[in-house]
Amino acid sequence: MARSKARRTARSAARSRPRSVIAALATGTLVTAVCATPAVAQGNGGDNGRGNGHGRGHKGHHRSLGEPDYTPTPESLAKHKVPEWFEDAKLGIFITWGAYSVPAFAPKDGSGSKYAEWYWSEMNRKDSATQKYHLANYGKDVSYDDFLNQWKAEKWNPDDWMKLFKAGGAKYWTLVAKHHDGIALWDSAYTDRTTVKYGPHRDIVKDLVDADDKGGYGLKKGIYYSMPEWYNPSEPVQWGGWFGRGAPKNPFTGEPVPYTGDRPVKDYVMDYQYPQMTEVVKKYDPDVIWCDIGGVNNADRFMADYYNQAKNRVNPKEVAVDNRCGNKSYDFTTPEYSVEKDIKTAKWEASRGIGMSYGYNAQETAADYLTADQLVTSFVDIVSKNGNLLLDVGPKADGTIPDPQADRLKSLGSWLATNGEAVYGSRYWTQAEDSGSNVPVRFATQPNAFYATALQWPGSSLNLTAPVPVKAGDEVRLLGYDKPLAWTKDAQGRLAVTMPPQSAVKAESAYTFRIAAKGYDASRATLLGVTPSATSAHPGETSHVTVDLANRGDRSAPGGTLSITNPFGGAPIVRSYPSLAAHGRTSVTVDVPVPAGTASGDHKLAATATGGSETFTAASVLHVTGPMTRVSLPYTDDVIASPDAPTAGDFGDGYAYAGQELPAAGPVTVGDVPYTFPSGAGSAANALVTAGQKVAVPDGAYSGLHVLASASYGPADITVTATYTDGTTRDLRLSAQDWMTGAGTTAAATSHRYHAGQLQDAVTKIYSQALPLDPGKHLASLTFGGSSQGGHTRADLFALTLEG
Repeated sequence: MARSKARRTARSAARSRPRSVIAALATGTLVTAVCATPAVAQGNGGDNGRGNGHGRGHKGHHRSLGEPDYTPTPESLAKHKVPEWFEDAKLGIFITWGAYSVPAFAPKDGSGSKYAEWYWSEMNRKDSATQKYHLANYGKDVSYDDFLNQWKAEKWNPDDWMKLFKAGGAKYWTLVAKHHDGIALWDSAYTDRTTVKYGPHRDIVKDLVDADDKGGYGLKKGIYYSMPEWYNPSEPVQWGGWFGRGAPKNPFTGEPVPYTGDRPVKDYVMDYQYPQMTEVVKKYDPDVIWCDIGGVNNADRFMADYYNQAKNRVNPKEVAVDNRCGNKSYDFTTPEYSVEKDIKTAKWEASRGIGMSYGYNAQETAADYLTADQLVTSFVDIVSKNGNLLLDVGPKADGTIPDPQADRLKSLGSWLATNGEAVYGSRYWTQAEDSGSNVPVRFATQPNAFYATALQWPGSSLNLTAPVPVKAGDEVRLLGYDKPLAWTKDAQGRLAVTMPPQSAVKAESAYTFRIAAKGYDASRATLLGVTPSATSAHPGETSHVTVDLANRGDRSAPGGTLSITNPFGGAPIVRSYPSLAAHGRTSVTVDVPVPAGTASGDHKLAATATGGSETFTAASVLHVTGPMTRVSLPYTDDVIASPDAPTAGDFGDGYAYAGQELPAAGPVTVGDVPYTFPSGAGSAANALVTAGQKVAVPDGAYSGLHVLASASYGPADITVTATYTDGTTRDLRLSAQDWMTGAGTTAAATSHRYHAGQLQDAVTKIYSQALPLDPGKHLASLTFGGSSQGGHTRADLFALTLEG
């Protein structure tokens, strides 16, 4: 799944980004939330600004042992929540190891794929650098599968890997158990094309799982599985012929070569792919399934079964699936060799190698790898934006990890040994960075502490302009230095921290400052996240207020009491909550009647949890829904195609939404907001590409606006200017999310898109978003500006509704 239109052509995407080819208080109930949907937050700081979420309420979903199972539908699978442990872990290790590790070649000059694991594909591309390398070094009679037999793993000790991953600060690992070459790294009942029958003659998955378990390393386990293969003779042609290419041939002679160990099947998905995916779950019980490429699949069925087997056991566990299985459902997105530009509230995981390849490339030297400083600062940036880093190591064919890769990993672990309290279990703040600081800074929060990490040494003073939550009596400390630092805050809220001598600080690469109450001890602190949310309700209706309690730490958290305020007056409701295991969570739900006559808009509520001697407070809002007015948009572009008009519509570069999978033209309701959805028929315009257009609105006082929107090359940040009848204006920021990889509330989703008249597999989306207006003034018009990113990035609006 591509992040921008530049990556949407299957052929170019397959070459340039192979892994990613192509979101009165009456009753109270306590729910053990094994799987739940998180609050939609406007940032993640609470009343104390230190890490307990606040945000507009949503309709939450809570699941636990004994509740109905997941079913193989997008609606059911969407109720699954990314695991708490995954939210807290931040760092995992990707392991890309296979027959491709024998030639260990990819060109560094950009003349072909930079990924050494794509050796077989590149070897078959006429006149490619890899084909020339193969001919010069192995000759035309050596096939790719000969490398399988040459792959011996003779020096592999899985325990050594576990020790390295642990030393590097990782909390989980993900092994490439079957890449696009179709070689299974386990003892599979569905093919003989395995490392048990050939090459190493070992069940690599089992040996790695056993090393983790028997060695007591405590790392979570992930399995990568490529959905398609390049040359499986039983596979249908996919992605324009880049996968399912038919039985392999010698690229120099054109003669057939064996697909070693293959067992032909009638149905690639139901007789091979789906059974293999089920098999690795039953045999190895992974915590993560990391699909790749997508294409033909039975992923909905697989995911429902995977989620159910995890929760329906004596000791339930939390599991996760990425966004590359080829269906609409997933727990996290997966940019590769790139990071999100800003905070993305939906969980994401960036992956990359320490060099430019995932698999081992012998052409690379230490100079081609990230430096320790680059690795640390990139990691800090990712964490500040709600991401995890899945850092890849590419072992040699003998099973050893190259020293430069191991050294970088140890450097990251060393930094985490000092600064890990700002990383593990942390959450993003209301902003990721400070545009006015004297050095680049990234922010993170813990329940009762706030962190600012400087990506460079600040000099004599660290100067911050962001509204960091520091108050009289707080201490500012630099991790790796044993004394509190002097600080001042001026009338504009700017913080200045006096720096100690750099030689006295036991830290390198990045420098983390902690703001907390005097006496705060991170080694003893409980990391209890408190996240309240509330469903929207009309006056006279009832809102369901849910408070999610999550233990983000590695040790148990004591039980205690929870106090929830009533936004409409009256005594707070108090409930008890149980002790929570490490990375465990629970939820408390109460019903809040909304009195008749209550004004529409957001009403503040707060939740305070007290466990042992510690208190954790967070704020949210309960939204009271007002009358809705649908507004016509002056559409400028046709971006929707259909079977009757497959070449109509252009979202850019000849791509278009599949209209037959979008809502029908006319009234449509998303959540509790009614819209008028545009028509995708013929070549009629159905989207407003924002470029400064002024939209007149019915005269009236409104508390908010709701839009259906998306972006190409997104996200696209635009300014929406509200002009009131008294002549005043107010600028609002709308971030339209990318039509394929964005985060937020999905109003509509498709499984296909059109390109140049052809229907292609691709998940596309349109999102619902809301912005506040001043209900005390009458609105005259709204002006929608162009994307601040410029270039090809643009925002498309499909519908507009005003809320009174």
